[in-house]
Amino acid sequence: MQGTPIVLWPEGAPDARGADESDIPVLTPIVPDSDITPTNSCVLLLPAGDYRKMDLQKAYLVGEWLASLGILVFVLRYRTASRYRYPAALQDTQRAIRLLRNRAEEFGISRNLIGVMGFGAGGHLAACLSTLILPGNADSRNPLERWNTRPDALMLLYPTISLEIAAPEFLNNLLGEEEEEEEERKPSVLGDEVDELLENMGILNITSPYSSEKAHARPQQPEYNEFLLERLSPHLQVSASTPPTFLVHTMNDRVAAVDHSILFAQSLQMKNVPVEIHLYEEGLHGFGLGLTQPHLATWTGLCARWLQLRGFARNIKSAEPPV
Repeated sequence: MQGTPIVLWPEGAPDARGADESDIPVLTPIVPDSDITPTNSCVLLLPAGDYRKMDLQKAYLVGEWLASLGILVFVLRYRTASRYRYPAALQDTQRAIRLLRNRAEEFGISRNLIGVMGFGAGGHLAACLSTLILPGNADSRNPLERWNTRPDALMLLYPTISLEIAAPEFLNNLLGEEEEEEEERKPSVLGDEVDELLENMGILNITSPYSSEKAHARPQQPEYNEFLLERLSPHLQVSASTPPTFLVHTMNDRVAAVDHSILFAQSLQMKNVPVEIHLYEEGLHGFGLGLTQPHLATWTGLCARWLQLRGFARNIKSAEPPV
């Protein structure tokens, strides 16, 4: 059952570019049904969507499954491209963890049982949160900033981890320049008018002597700050403080290669951080609960037992997600 959304930054998010829905990050609670014995744990759920779009509907379904285990869930709608790039989404996620810790008694949860689960780009965001940990400042006048941002458990499904092998679109949505507000196109150059006429006629790949340089220029791979490429590759930032981690990926994922999860698992093992990884032979990226790819649905039972091991859930009865 969804609760009342919580505005993450009541006085406006840092560097907000407007007051539309996309400028206002919110936490949507998903509360266990009244006939389910609640635990004193919660999970912050970060939806997939390549840092541009966001699959909230699929996130809510996963949230309902977690709530069926007695876990209080908060789905975060964080800021995304085209209006926002790094560090906006990470700021929202860090703020969310601090808010949950600050209001733990109100929510009926333990401050030491706050996990994070991320899918795709949300997995990258969750991994960054778990490796770029901010300490609490006990002297801060802001009560939220007195709490650290370290989750107590980390769950990643088909995440992007290494920016060295990330898709170009992913990199652009994360680190590219913020896009200007779209303006009405006003063709004023003969070349532009000819190109538009050819396009409308369905004639493609024709070089016109009037065509603009922009229409025929070869795209160049943008260059990104090397420091940020390393900082935002979580497998390079793993430390002994990184929380215990549960990973799920498919071997033939064509959007985010399985190498991402393997690299992260190896880094965790090197730092003696508890890690459990499940690799499926095949399956499309973005499978969520696996409702359309039934062989993948078994990950929920595996994750439930892992959550029980970590003290987040108890009395696990079923390995199947709710239908």
